[in-house]
This record gives sequence, C-alpha cells and structure tokens, in this order.
Amino acid sequence: MPPLPRRGEVPLLDHMAADQHLQKRYYAVAAVLRYLLRCINPTTTWPTRLADLVATLPAAPGISIRHMGFPQGWTGLSLWRDV
Repeated sequence: MPPLPRRGEVPLLDHMAADQHLQKRYYAVAAVLRYLLRCINPTTTWPTRLADLVATLPAAPGISIRHMGFPQGWTGLSLWRDV
C-alpha cells in the first residue's frame, strides 16, 4: 500500500495522518478514491452510494464500520461533502 501524503500536502486527507489503524483499513482506500474522484469526476454519485451501502451493513456483535477504519462522523468530513 502506498504511503498517504504527509499532513498538509493534501488537506482533505489530513484527518488520516495520525491514525495508523485508519491508514491500514478499507477507509483509507475509499478516502483516496474520493479525493481522486473530486478531481476526475466531481459530479459522481459514488460517495453517496458508498455512504448508503455502509449504512445498510447489518449490525453484528463486536463488529462495526470502525473495524474497516471509518471514523465516527466520516460523512460530515470535508472530503465527503459535495464539491
């Protein structure tokens, strides 16, 4: 897995800079994809579809989206809001 940019290089990804758990999970990949899509296709509905999909994950004892690296309130971060 390529390293994430250092804090300040890509401000929209700064929320991941200090969290090693988050950097090694699916969320980091999704966040980088979201960042790239903001440049490549700013009108994509992928972020909304991802949030909808994550919201449908069934509840299971001892398992949460945090295990995939999603921080609490992730959809409210600047990265995930509309451009």
